[in-house]
Amino acid sequence: GLILAHTVKYSIETILNLHTTLGRPMGKACALSVCSLMESLKAIENTYNHNATLLAESLPHVIQYLTCQVLSIVAAAKGRISSTRLDGRRLDIFMALSLVEQMLAGSGTKERRLVMRVAFALANQARALRDEDIATLLILLRRLDLACEVQTRVRDATDCSLLYHHRVMIPTYLDHYFQSLDQVHRINFMLAAVQDCTIPLQKCAYHSEPDFLLRQFKDEVYGYIRDRVLDKLCQAVETELRLSTHTHLQLDNRNPFQTPIKDLAPVLHMQPFVLFSSHISVRDYVEQYLERTFYALTVVAPHDWRTYEEMRNLAASKYNLFTVPSHLPSHTLDQGVDVLEIMRNIHVFVQHYLYNLNQQFFVEATSNNKHLNTVTIKHIANSIRTHGAGIINTT
Repeated sequence: GLILAHTVKYSIETILNLHTTLGRPMGKACALSVCSLMESLKAIENTYNHNATLLAESLPHVIQYLTCQVLSIVAAAKGRISSTRLDGRRLDIFMALSLVEQMLAGSGTKERRLVMRVAFALANQARALRDEDIATLLILLRRLDLACEVQTRVRDATDCSLLYHHRVMIPTYLDHYFQSLDQVHRINFMLAAVQDCTIPLQKCAYHSEPDFLLRQFKDEVYGYIRDRVLDKLCQAVETELRLSTHTHLQLDNRNPFQTPIKDLAPVLHMQPFVLFSSHISVRDYVEQYLERTFYALTVVAPHDWRTYEEMRNLAASKYNLFTVPSHLPSHTLDQGVDVLEIMRNIHVFVQHYLYNLNQQFFVEATSNNKHLNTVTIKHIANSIRTHGAGIINTT
């Protein structure tokens, strides 16, 4: 995995640096391929992080095994030296090999391994080690370094901080995934690559505020996500709900074999986007958009309240999106009797109301209240505006 990560990162750096140096524009297919390689890098890093517990349990045994093999070679070399007369030079070699044993007896820090290599170099000057022992030691020391620095090397091999200088690829990348909706969950890997830009931006000291560049970059990436994914997804969900609600109307042909219908459910139910220290929930964003839309349109056209309630119920059943009810009244708020209630109880209206021929309005005959109710052309117009023209035929 580590070798693959180094190979992938080298390919990414080569492609991006060549295009930058030569001043050649990068095609869409090439940009998407580079982004796919970055996804692979972060997938490799995620695999190591997912198995961190297993690595923590197995690496000490690997280090102990490698240390034992190195100590066996050192012990054989010390035995050959001690079997002969110890002069000043041989004594230095013997002490260097003893220092190697002391370094291997402790933790495998970078300083201890560096001292161990210096001691081996000193011992090898006098040909105290055989050629086959030197070849074996080189392999063992390389593996020991890898076992002691596996986390650091994985972090360096999968670092994608160069994305900051090539962030113009992000909008093209997001547009591609929203159009295809194929494996859209891989966007989180790309956002993990964006996360790698944190440390280099925080180390920039030319600005008075250390987090200024980081906040600016965060706002820029969030703008890409909002404009290229979230807002388009909200519009697509609203359009789908409207078309499904108005199936009784003569709409355009929606044959799925001629015009494929996008399945928006995977995008709505995916894990929240992690952008630096923020979490962006796609589902919550769409729910809030639908709440604002249903409320605003119901206020503008109160007579369509039933349509938006149907869309609200359809969003809950089809996409598992639950919005807060608008709690707007489904009838007129104007003072007076609602004509819809009059039409539903026409016999009561006939008994209790009289018609004024001079003023052309209905007036209540008797009432226990202080004022009498009246029904004028204004009340009828308000009721039709609220409920629609269908109340005229209500019996």
